[in-house]
Amino acid sequence: MTLDPRQIEGLRGVRDGVRGLAAAWTESRLGCVEWLPHQAELLRDAGMYRLLRTGNQVGKTEVGIGEVLFASLGYHPYRRPTFAHGEYWIVCASWSQSVAIQGKLWSLVPRSRVRPGTQFTDAHGFGGRNPHVAVLHEDGHYSVVRFKTTAQETLDLASATIDGALFDEPPRDRGVYSEVQKRVQANAGWMLLTMTPIGADVGWLKAMADEGVISEHHTPFEASCFIPVGRVRPLRVRSKQGQLYEWNDEWVSTVRRLTPPDQRAIRLDGGWDVADPESYYHDVWNSSMVLDECPDLEVVAQVGIDHGHRPGKQYGCFLYLARTAGTEESPDGELVVIVADEYSDEEGVADVQLDAEGLLAMLVRNGWEWSELDFVGGDRDHMPGTSHRKSNRDLELAIAALLDAPGELEPRIRTVKRGAGRHWGSVEFGCRWIYRLMARRRFFVLRRCRRMRAALRQFRLRNRDDEWKDILDALRYGLENRIFGARAGAGGPSVRIG
Repeated sequence: MTLDPRQIEGLRGVRDGVRGLAAAWTESRLGCVEWLPHQAELLRDAGMYRLLRTGNQVGKTEVGIGEVLFASLGYHPYRRPTFAHGEYWIVCASWSQSVAIQGKLWSLVPRSRVRPGTQFTDAHGFGGRNPHVAVLHEDGHYSVVRFKTTAQETLDLASATIDGALFDEPPRDRGVYSEVQKRVQANAGWMLLTMTPIGADVGWLKAMADEGVISEHHTPFEASCFIPVGRVRPLRVRSKQGQLYEWNDEWVSTVRRLTPPDQRAIRLDGGWDVADPESYYHDVWNSSMVLDECPDLEVVAQVGIDHGHRPGKQYGCFLYLARTAGTEESPDGELVVIVADEYSDEEGVADVQLDAEGLLAMLVRNGWEWSELDFVGGDRDHMPGTSHRKSNRDLELAIAALLDAPGELEPRIRTVKRGAGRHWGSVEFGCRWIYRLMARRRFFVLRRCRRMRAALRQFRLRNRDDEWKDILDALRYGLENRIFGARAGAGGPSVRIG
């Protein structure tokens, strides 16, 4: 097919038009954003202290960056700007997160307003030890946006006064928030937190929101929150594989179904991950003690077992014990406990044989053998009826048979709750011992230990019928040799993990 000159010229015009549209998109991406309802609601709020609480991947970082850029540039889609040029901080949890957020800001900022000579790369962001970008304000002067991480213990705060700060995800602790707040107050500036409340102690933040100190905006994970303002249909997104899909009710239902049930309230709906205010550990337990994987440590392993025959009552936990580096105050270091795995008969159908298989499978998942355990503590005999009898001795025999072990099983399952002082007072003593570990941030739980995490949020000490009591009992039994110090371990090997 041969084109005549007029057709060729027409195609050139189309090409130039597309290039022009692409350039305009790059230049004014911030002005082209179709804000979602919860984003627009936040942008309309002129409060000094604001919080947007949502699940993951619903645009909270985008609107936070947008608010920083609107303040830096001197114009706003919903409010009359009240600030001249100034300095703004975006505070992130880690350097890798900071680089990702720098990339999101770079995709939104109008290029013509960026100070000439600014360099950006996907790998290193704006680079340097103090990454920042200067953008031209409407008043003719440059505003500066700096990126900070909470890994910097003092956040380089000396003599710093700023006009606004964005926390993307929860602050590491209240002290970091307060330090930044002082710098903002000096200029009568603002603070914005956009977050899914997980990975840090957020109880104090919830209290501030409940008291109205912070203007809180919250949206659950529903299809309606993905319909841009002024439109009637949800967003349509093209996947990396080229598939176009709409964020409608069907898509939301699919995402919910594929998300573990115990994580939906927080990771999808942005629910507060805080303990029951009446629970024993409510003021020390928080999600920053939940680990995705074990750190690089030299550990010994122990197991705790609580017997029962009703659903969820038979429970075992696999524990790693390590020590911190020695100091002048603690030459031998401090004990660190990590709950690494769990076994539970959630249907209440397991006999001693199935319990033995479940406990051994728990060890195999973690690459350990029974003979390598340093200590195993178990409940006293459970005999509600002959058909439901469970005891440490029966469990030992079942485990030894599965292992084809000659003679007595080693280490033995040590029966707890015996002798003077091993009654209800010992329960309180053990729970307080675990409490002190948490308070010193020496206690952690792997995320896969779903029932242990739920128990620590909700366990109430004085309720003997508390549904979470059996899990805390197993934890205490597994640590009994450390809590009371009366029994030495079996001399299990010290192994490096992580």
